[in-house]
Amino acid sequence: MAELEGAVHVSGHAHTILRMAHLSSPEDFGPWLEATPVLWSLRYKPLVGDALLDELARSHNSVSAANMGLLARCFGWDDVHDGVDPDRLASIQSRGHRRWAAESGNAAELSALLEEEGSLRLGRVTLARCLRYLSQPWHARRSLWQAQLPEHIIEVNALLDALERGGQEPLPAAWDRQQVQFWRSLADVSRPNRWRCQVNALRGGLLAALTLAIAGGSTLMSLAQRDLRTAAALGIGGVLLGVLLALAGALWVHVRWALRQLTLDLPPSRWGWLLALPAPLIALASLILVHGLDLRLEGTLLLFPGLALATARWIRREDGRGFRPRNLIGPGIGMFVPEVGCALVLLLWTTWFLRDRCRRLSIDLPPPASGNTV
Repeated sequence: MAELEGAVHVSGHAHTILRMAHLSSPEDFGPWLEATPVLWSLRYKPLVGDALLDELARSHNSVSAANMGLLARCFGWDDVHDGVDPDRLASIQSRGHRRWAAESGNAAELSALLEEEGSLRLGRVTLARCLRYLSQPWHARRSLWQAQLPEHIIEVNALLDALERGGQEPLPAAWDRQQVQFWRSLADVSRPNRWRCQVNALRGGLLAALTLAIAGGSTLMSLAQRDLRTAAALGIGGVLLGVLLALAGALWVHVRWALRQLTLDLPPSRWGWLLALPAPLIALASLILVHGLDLRLEGTLLLFPGLALATARWIRREDGRGFRPRNLIGPGIGMFVPEVGCALVLLLWTTWFLRDRCRRLSIDLPPPASGNTV
């Protein structure tokens, strides 16, 4: 074997064939394959075929299904008596064709392949738009405009997940890394980042501008009809609503992150339970208003955000599986009977605190000594 590889560089020929299969169209690759001298030899052809199959399994190069079919016919891989594992061959062909479709921007082929695999169901037009977003050169302003619709962010990240397969597959090398990082950062809600802040701020600004334009047109129409009171109300209302939308867009990422921290399970720190304090503090303040100051309506209204935080934490702690719609009966009654709502919030917080303390004590305890003593 060593002498054969010395006389004919088997791995070198396999690498050359793989490179041509990656770069050539089927119309050019077929004649080139037939004209390759090393494949005329019955002695070296099986060796090159085995090396090429191993190279295809390791390589990240894309090969279209048509070129892969030419290789299979040339080396007899599709022959049941050849000894090639058909499942392995199908996996190599599917992976290479998926990479080729993504690199070439062939939305029809990629959509059919991903739908056949069951990893993603997106229309051809939607998939073509996602491929265009990812393959274009990085331009911050253009990408910010393209990310204004939330469904675009969801669709692009769904495509990236389907292509990467949990980090096992690389993305096309021609795609700009900064472009991919931009779309990935928009789906990362674990912490605020600059791109999510800018996208939401621009979205809020656009909504504010649209609101002001509509309010301005309505105000001008009212002025033309000499209805000054309506014009003033529309103008002031439009300005206030526009400012509110702009502020909401600018602050939404940070507000959402803060609310998420308040409703997540207790973080792995000894004082992490303090993040759960707002709900019971709101409940205690509600009790003071209701029974101490005889402000029942105000105390009931104050309890609403505390119930919302406690219920959201409850749902997240159960991971959405153990929580049933009937569990909302208690918070629903608490919205009208503040004593019930306060008791529910305090009970939930006490349960979480005790459970967390018990879990930490069990972690801190040393393991039991084994019975094997010398």
